[in-house]
Amino acid sequence: MKYCSTFLFCFFGLIIVCGQKDSSVDSTLNKVYKRLNNAKFLRYDLTRESDFSSEDYKNTTSWKCYFDFDQRENTPGFRFQIENSQFKEIYNGTETFQLNKQNSSLEIAEQISDKSFDTKSYFYNSLITLRNILPLIISDDQAVKTIKDSVIGKNLYQAVTVDLGKRRINNLGTGFDQMTTEYNFIYELMIDKSSSFPLQIIQKNNLNRDFIKTIFKNIETQPKKLSESSWFYSTYKNEFKLQKDEKKKLSAGSLAPEFELKVFNENRFMSLKNLKGDVILLDFWIKNCNACIESVPHINALQEKFKNKKFKVISINSYDSLEKIGWFSNKYKVKYPILSNGKTVADTYAVTAFPNFILINQSGKIVSVTEGFDEKNGLKIEAEIRNLIK
Repeated sequence: MKYCSTFLFCFFGLIIVCGQKDSSVDSTLNKVYKRLNNAKFLRYDLTRESDFSSEDYKNTTSWKCYFDFDQRENTPGFRFQIENSQFKEIYNGTETFQLNKQNSSLEIAEQISDKSFDTKSYFYNSLITLRNILPLIISDDQAVKTIKDSVIGKNLYQAVTVDLGKRRINNLGTGFDQMTTEYNFIYELMIDKSSSFPLQIIQKNNLNRDFIKTIFKNIETQPKKLSESSWFYSTYKNEFKLQKDEKKKLSAGSLAPEFELKVFNENRFMSLKNLKGDVILLDFWIKNCNACIESVPHINALQEKFKNKKFKVISINSYDSLEKIGWFSNKYKVKYPILSNGKTVADTYAVTAFPNFILINQSGKIVSVTEGFDEKNGLKIEAEIRNLIK
């Protein structure tokens, strides 16, 4: 049974707060979970206000967030693009890169781990956090959960309070962190009753007035789909300068470093020493690279043109899984051998961006190193191959 307990007036109109039996809490939270979990795409604006008066600290940050849950094979189960006035960070399912708007630089981080996601501040008490943690809260018998109905103006809201005791929700919402604090961790969730979308989360405690308030605005589950090219760092290379590792580049005339790697989908290995006497084009690539995709038809054509000559294309994937390599190979109809687990070889050859083409002559020496792919680079590589196999 509902009952009206408080009447409040404020600048935006009448607020009526009504209490409900606690049994409705899990039902309400389940509606929010289903609303978030059924979304294949999610776009929203996030503002977080941190007010630790006990420590004389205040801070407010804002981000624009876009999530794509349509590709769930990667580590967190989604890819994202998040930005504010200073930076834009993109995770495309394989790697994450950050565009620094202040100095126009581009920095790439490879092989993302679960821990690296859990340290991202924009995930803290986010919709992603709720999407993951709500089933755990719903099934949690230790948490103290209460609910109240609120009318703000003409809009109906539900205020859910969850006291987790000495537990804190981790960034991604995959579980609770056991804490040794004197105070309890309390979360207040304001929910739009008509849409079942959360509008804000307030994290507070039972000892002082410190709080972290996260506000969600402009939530969309069917936003305008971002172009596929926007997920590749190569798209931004003209506007942002790539920050590369300081690795000593291999120069023309130097002996190509030896390697041995397994051929994808074949029960054999391939090494340089077994290809002596052939002109070799090494193609270093990764799945989420637009220029790598664009280069495939040209490399296929080179393989066909020089198939009766002493020439071989060896494609080396730096770090993608076998499933992702297979997906790429099938989708773009790769007709040359691919070697997997090539990160160490890429480092040995000082590869810092993709695609990267290294041409090796019949004596095993490097002739040229070509970074990136466009029509000009394609014609250059073909001309160099023709000159070597005369």
